[in-house]
Amino acid sequence: MRLKVRRSTLVACRFTTIIVLLAACGCGKPTRPIDIDTEYASVFLDNGQVFVGKLKEADSSYILLSDVFHIKSWVVQDPDKNREIKNTFSIRSSEAHGPAITYINTQHILLIEPVAVNSSISDLIKKAKAEKNAQGR
Repeated sequence: MRLKVRRSTLVACRFTTIIVLLAACGCGKPTRPIDIDTEYASVFLDNGQVFVGKLKEADSSYILLSDVFHIKSWVVQDPDKNREIKNTFSIRSSEAHGPAITYINTQHILLIEPVAVNSSISDLIKKAKAEKNAQGR
C-alpha cells in the first residue's frame, strides 16, 4: 500500500532536518579563546569603527577592552578631486562620560589583530599617554 504524501510536507520535513543538523553540529562562533600576545589589540567593527585597547575578556557575546583608544577615519576631497584620508586618535577615558572599559558585541566584530610594539599605533598610544600625564589627568 502506497501512502500519498503532500509535496509541502516533504519540503517541511527536509527543512526541519537541515535545521536540526546545523544546530547539532554547533555552527556558532568558535569557543576557542582569543590569543593576542601583545599588550594592545585592534578591534575592527562592521560599521567602520576601530578600537584599540587591552583585551581583558572574551566570550561568545562580548569582548572587554580596557585602556581604550578610538580611531576615527574620514575622507576629505578637495575641489581638484584629490582624496585624502584623515584620522583622529583619541583616548576614550578623556571623553565626556570617561569610560574606563568598553564592552563590544562580538556580532559586530570583523577582526581582532595584535598591535606590534614598534607600530605607528603603538607610538600614538605612548604619545597620547604622555600628553595625558603632562596635563595631570
